[in-house]
Amino acid sequence: MYRKHQARKRQQQQIAVQRIETLERLAEAKALSGDFALAQRYIQLARNIATRLVVSVPSSVKRRVCRQCGAYLLPGVSSRTRIHRGRIIVYCTQCHAYSRYPLHQKTIRPQTVQPLKDQ
Repeated sequence: MYRKHQARKRQQQQIAVQRIETLERLAEAKALSGDFALAQRYIQLARNIATRLVVSVPSSVKRRVCRQCGAYLLPGVSSRTRIHRGRIIVYCTQCHAYSRYPLHQKTIRPQTVQPLKDQ
């Protein structure tokens, strides 16, 4: 019984990820045509699906949504994107909020072990 439940849950999560990606594409198309209200609604539906089925929202969707007002951010139209001091700064033109993301991922370098010198 447990395995059937896990298999069904996994299948539901895969369908949810597909729907989230589809809604993101539809939101982008509507935003490009100028219908920002419908684009925002599509993003809201995608977030509700992710919350209900405990699926993480893809980072491509997260970065295109304002965290304050939930507006779909289209660079040059509904947001300004700048690079400053190693960060990508996204400015929402609807609620005037800033989001900052690192430009490069920090790499963790393994520390080299120094050999002990004989005394």
